[in-house]
Amino acid sequence: MLTGKLTAIGKSDMATIRLKGWFKPKLAATISRRDSKYFVSASGKPVSVNGTMAAGQQELKDGDVLEVAGVKMTFSLAD
Repeated sequence: MLTGKLTAIGKSDMATIRLKGWFKPKLAATISRRDSKYFVSASGKPVSVNGTMAAGQQELKDGDVLEVAGVKMTFSLAD
């Protein structure tokens, strides 16, 4: 559940979504919330959304599949 305005994805102790593994980056990507929309941006490793590399900030839609540092996750909007 993403509750803040900024969600960090990475190996860092400060990351909301924690990645595990020797070669995972401390900060791989971020998800930011503006109003009722969410955006993902890379922060060290490439990020793909539905199999396409994200350039800059990309808006996320319900059901989008993110791949960050070899980890796949599905973005879902809760009611």
